[in-house]
Amino acid sequence: MGAPVGAAMKPLHVVHVLDSLQVGGTENGAANLIRALDGDDLRHTVVAMTISGPVADRLPRGVAVHCLGKRPGWDLRTVARLVALLRRLRPDVVHSRNWGAFDAVPAARLARVPVVIHGEHGREASDPGGLNARRNRLRRA
Repeated sequence: MGAPVGAAMKPLHVVHVLDSLQVGGTENGAANLIRALDGDDLRHTVVAMTISGPVADRLPRGVAVHCLGKRPGWDLRTVARLVALLRRLRPDVVHSRNWGAFDAVPAARLARVPVVIHGEHGREASDPGGLNARRNRLRRA
């Protein structure tokens, strides 16, 4: 059943989660995607797990940016803050990118976000072959 005739549909809200907004390929790709998809039918929010950076200036006006100040490693306080933020934002989709933002997957599940997507865009310098068994188990889960 669709919306009543003449009723305005609310825009789909996508929260993009990145490690930071420093200059890099993943960050640049996310900014390009958000700029290309900027319109009335989508609303974007960006969460930087660690710090902001110059890529934030490339985002369209009106895109909210949240920086969580995550410490290196598994930072449970930051995960809890992300869960609270996602509950407040109530997004339709969370799209996290790369290992530095992987914490968004369990956080989005705990916040009951309907659609959670995690993508890896290239390899980490610490694991260029993608052979880290722990990371691969977590990705599959």
